[in-house]
Amino acid sequence: MDGAKREHYEQRFGIDLPDVVMEPIWFGRRPDSRADGYKGIINQKDGNLFNISSDIYQVIPYENILELMDEAVNRSPEFGKAVWEIKLINQGSKIKIDVRFPEIEFPINGDIINPRMSIMSSYDLGWKYSGRFGAFQLVCSNGLTIGKVFSEFKKRHIMSLDYMILKDTLHNGMIAYAEQTGLWKKWAELMMPKETYEEIWVDLPFSAKEKEKIEAMPQMGTNLLLPNLLEKEELSMWQFNSFLTQFATHHVKSEIRQVEIEPLIQRTFENYEGRIN
Repeated sequence: MDGAKREHYEQRFGIDLPDVVMEPIWFGRRPDSRADGYKGIINQKDGNLFNISSDIYQVIPYENILELMDEAVNRSPEFGKAVWEIKLINQGSKIKIDVRFPEIEFPINGDIINPRMSIMSSYDLGWKYSGRFGAFQLVCSNGLTIGKVFSEFKKRHIMSLDYMILKDTLHNGMIAYAEQTGLWKKWAELMMPKETYEEIWVDLPFSAKEKEKIEAMPQMGTNLLLPNLLEKEELSMWQFNSFLTQFATHHVKSEIRQVEIEPLIQRTFENYEGRIN
């Protein structure tokens, strides 16, 4: 692995990136038998074994992904200055990289949203190397996501990294963002019928207990409650989605679930959009 590159991004972002190697796996009482065809994915810094994989697995160092994303951003000056947020999860076994473009703004009902590129990868084989381009709603310092995933990719680790995949995802996503901003305005105008409100909960990735918590949770910035808005027939798809992403961001404790639940919420709303007149 490229130690200088890793140290550069550690210093730049104030993070501690794993130094990963592939080591042979030995077993037996001594141990003296080698597991042919398999290797351990190990962090040299602390000896943590992330997982065991086949020989054909190709580790994608996080520092290489950061470098590719850096290059894609630097070659896109028209998007303005980028704001980076990097999360290392479970001792660095997973990583999520968010790059937001705050200079590109789109207002909806007083809310401001920005384009955002998200990249995910892992050393424990839990996540494929993948990315998606969507939107970012400025509600608080932690941020909430809302809107539509415009461009995305998924790639297996046995294949090499390709800068063009990131570049195309970024630029295709930005084109779609510019073309489809009307989606959010439509969501802000669509009021949620009570029947549809109950139906959509069946497909949302939340338990009955979490539903109770969400309905008792005031919306940040307004202190409004879901049931009150629904009773007054003033609950829009935009607001409903904001409540859900607020809960996912601030009340779901598992960082892994936070990352995985976001696209499930968006997909559910997209499926129900056509049913609301």
